[in-house]
Amino acid sequence: MELHLLKGHTAAARNVSYSPDGQTLASASEDQTVRMWDAKTGMELRLFKGHTQSISSVTYSPDGQTLASASEDKTVRLWDAKTGMQLRLFKGHTQSVSSVTTVPTARP
Repeated sequence: MELHLLKGHTAAARNVSYSPDGQTLASASEDQTVRMWDAKTGMELRLFKGHTQSISSVTYSPDGQTLASASEDKTVRLWDAKTGMQLRLFKGHTQSVSSVTTVPTARP
């Protein structure tokens, strides 16, 4: 049973990631954007722009405060999940970046 149809991307979505608390989800698209959605209502909450080619992967940090995205533009970007502002840009890859993941915070 379909709960929500998430409309907003203008090209294919390539990856979707739920936030750690399950309240939101982020989608990475060939339209060069990441979009954040309310998981309960399906409403778009935020738009993340900056990549110059298709985005292949998106994931949340363990605390849900940051998103990481990987793109065919050979970059990885970190985003503030609350504001949509880009926090960091990682360059240096010679080919497209196909995936990102985060690791749990180290515990003593």
